[in-house]
Amino acid sequence: MLRGLSASAVGGVFAPFLVASRPAGAEEARFAETYRGRRIVGVRDGGGRSGGDGSGAWYVTVDGRPLHLMRRADGSWLSMVDHYCSYPTPLAAARAAVDELGPTEQLGAPDDRGGGTEHCRTPGERKGTEGDHHHGVHA
Repeated sequence: MLRGLSASAVGGVFAPFLVASRPAGAEEARFAETYRGRRIVGVRDGGGRSGGDGSGAWYVTVDGRPLHLMRRADGSWLSMVDHYCSYPTPLAAARAAVDELGPTEQLGAPDDRGGGTEHCRTPGERKGTEGDHHHGVHA
């Protein structure tokens, strides 16, 4: 009886250290936040459908609409909204998609495709003016 109690006491003491010592690159199984007024939700699909490596795909929505993400060979992520840039995590890719969409454009709209590498920036970096917002093919 005492052995069981002391084991759980030791576990309780070391639990915060074990959680804090997990690898820096470890991703949570889900995230949810409001970013620039848009609701971003992501859930990891543990089935490993994204290539059989066990990393799992992500199901991510912005304001309830699906945002399609793809994992690159180098481990970074890209979205179908901003497919010229890579981001370290699915959340960073979703934030960048929100930045690209702006405050009013919704996912699934006909003109939600990015126009080139000039869009690559860190999530949260604002565009200058509305005139800086480019869509479509540029020659």
